[in-house]
Amino acid sequence: MAVYAAIVLAHRDVLCPYTPDSLWYTDVARFLARGDGLRCNITLASDPTPVPRPFYGWPPLYPVAGALFVRLGADPLFAMRMVSIAAFVALPIPLLALGTRLWGRLPAVAATLWVPLWPTMFSLSGQALSESLFLVLLAWTLAMVARDEQGAPHPARAGLLLGAAGLTRLAGALFVPALAVSLVRRRTGFRTRDAVIAVGMFMGTAGLWVARNSLATGAPSGFEEPAQAVRLAPIITACIQRVFWEMTSIGSLGLVVANQWKLAVPALAALTVVLRFHTTPGNRILLLWAAMYLVGISWLRTQGPFDSPSGGRTLAPTLMIVAFWLAGNLGAAALRSRRRVERILSGALLVMLLCGLLYGRLRDLMEVRSRAAPACQLVQCAMPGLALLEEMAGAGEAVLSNVAFKTAWCQDRPSVQLPIRPYSNLVLNPRVVRSLARFHGARFMYLEETSVRGTHGHDPLVFSLLRGDSVPGLRPVLVDRTGALFELTEPLG
Repeated sequence: MAVYAAIVLAHRDVLCPYTPDSLWYTDVARFLARGDGLRCNITLASDPTPVPRPFYGWPPLYPVAGALFVRLGADPLFAMRMVSIAAFVALPIPLLALGTRLWGRLPAVAATLWVPLWPTMFSLSGQALSESLFLVLLAWTLAMVARDEQGAPHPARAGLLLGAAGLTRLAGALFVPALAVSLVRRRTGFRTRDAVIAVGMFMGTAGLWVARNSLATGAPSGFEEPAQAVRLAPIITACIQRVFWEMTSIGSLGLVVANQWKLAVPALAALTVVLRFHTTPGNRILLLWAAMYLVGISWLRTQGPFDSPSGGRTLAPTLMIVAFWLAGNLGAAALRSRRRVERILSGALLVMLLCGLLYGRLRDLMEVRSRAAPACQLVQCAMPGLALLEEMAGAGEAVLSNVAFKTAWCQDRPSVQLPIRPYSNLVLNPRVVRSLARFHGARFMYLEETSVRGTHGHDPLVFSLLRGDSVPGLRPVLVDRTGALFELTEPLG
């Protein structure tokens, strides 16, 4: 746990620990702490629900945990980050329990120390996001399943823990088939009862949230997303490439292995057979869970407007499981194999990959520390446009914005997120802007020049206004290098 805490501290004053999603979670936690329930100031331009609206989009466990700290007097944004850090620092506990049951104590320690050195895990360690809480609950679930493999079944606990993970991130539902398969097929024969109990516990927790969303909005996630014309195989390929890049992550070497993954997969399979990783029953469970999740999340990416086919945050569960599986098996083979060549090969690979991961993370820190300390633009509220908006807008008055999460956080006011590609098919034009303004009772539009979304994804009208182009019905109130504030007038369009 001390090593994990040190990794968190290594990010201090180096990287902005907040993302747009962090502010979204924080807004929900702030409403919860006030006793106003699951509500959110931030809505989508394509969402016809008035703001502030009931919160349907994401499961509630993470903002609920943050709200508890807010009620104790913590700053809402700081509270969300503390929940994430606490979960990350607690992650070694279930990993050690899982690894000890699979390989023994020393290999378990080696595997646990390896996990946070993978790039995605390293970067998530101090960020105010729900992944850390999700991963610690997932690791506890795996520990319960691995214990069942050794003859001490805990299907109810496994189902409950996975249900809690599903209440943190909806992706937890992708592990339900793996949970059922792991519990049905045992060394003592088929145990259908255990699988039914585990799945039932999951449905009694996370399943209730999905049912609530489906009844309230018609979609399990709270809003419909159009299917994409993307085939499944290329997305799985991109995800596997990401896994292999994370496994090496030593600059150009990582890219070479990722690009040659079709050769690396059989090489890793051969290594598994030669070093007899497959002889440990729990190893099959780990690989089953990692593979089923990878295929499931890849399929989901064909159903919704995801902008990155191999995003590290989304793949974090597979990355954690694969890292843990590889390090634990190499450590066990190096310590316990009866064949000298196996011990030498396993030990050499373990040391080589560990050195590569350490070097990669050291270089990451040196690179960011060599730059001037970056200001966290995401949470900076002292901007001329925002200050003027606060002065001109009435209390609780809604605002249209390309950074709605920021206006909601800085001003605690209802904010309507203008279309972001590829998350929305809505195309802005003066008529649509007028319709949005009337529906939400908004008189102002705030656009930030240096958007955290980057230079892609925004509607052309947003870029046109930031360039200084004139649009009928939008009166510029203030335009500077940080952004622009417009007042909506009639007629618009």
